[in-house]
This record gives sequence, structure tokens and C-alpha cells, in this order.
Amino acid sequence: MYEENHIGHTSQWTYIYSHHIQCGVRQGCPLSTILFVLCLTPLLYYLDERLQGLRTHGTQRKNTVIAYADDDSILVTSQEDARNVRDYIAY
Repeated sequence: MYEENHIGHTSQWTYIYSHHIQCGVRQGCPLSTILFVLCLTPLLYYLDERLQGLRTHGTQRKNTVIAYADDDSILVTSQEDARNVRDYIAY
């Protein structure tokens, strides 16, 4: 997608070095949002199906993941939940 990407490191007085970037998406690229959603959505569905989550008082609704933009929290309530999260992430 991008060719010959480099990042340069400088100090106040001199150029220090350049590093070749082989993967990733540039900040502000419209594709970054799409890639983020495509990667995060399967994780959210997996966790919602397999974790016990927290039950809201007086309702049958469970909360397993709180996700807003790129801020995500996984609500783990047991050792089994923790293993499910670890195994999926390690996969």
C-alpha cells in the first residue's frame, strides 16, 4: 500500500538515524478505521459468546466487554473467563 516508508529520528542538533517501516497504516489513513473494526469485531463477538460477564441488577443483560472507539475493557469474573480470553488472544 505504501512504498519506501521511513521514520527519521532527530535531536535538537542533528539527524540521528532512519528506520524502514515494513507494515502498518499511516495515522489519519481512512483505511485504519475499517481495519480496526474488521479486527476487533470478531474478538467482541467471541468474548460475548463465551464469557460469563457481569449481570446488571434486576435484568438478564450481561456485560462482557465495554468498547468505545479504541478504548476497550474486558470484564472477567472467573478463572475460566480469564483462560478463554488468554486462549483466544494467544491463538
